[in-house]
Amino acid sequence: MAVMSEVAEVFSRLFDHRPFLKGEIAFFKSEFEEKRGDQEVEQLFRALELTTEIKQAQTSEVERQRADRQRRLEAARVEVAAKLASINAAYDLKEKELRDKFSALDIESAKNVPKTT
Repeated sequence: MAVMSEVAEVFSRLFDHRPFLKGEIAFFKSEFEEKRGDQEVEQLFRALELTTEIKQAQTSEVERQRADRQRRLEAARVEVAAKLASINAAYDLKEKELRDKFSALDIESAKNVPKTT
């Protein structure tokens, strides 16, 4: 039996890492909690504040750019509408001129046609 207990002890020392892990975990915990205190929490809050400030600044910038883009788009629409109205007016004028010209030609040709009775 003594051999078995010695083998179990050797096995435990070689392959059972629980005591070592408990010591490492306790060290990490003391390092994190006691020595650092709330340093990480404070850094997280600072990071949160910075991201909030950046978000607000970028949001206002995006809104300004959007309003500027809307103004330029509306100006372009007005310009296109004015050009379209100008083109339509020129087209209507040319159409009227051609109608008048062809009406005059029709009247003239009617005068020059000999009447057969």
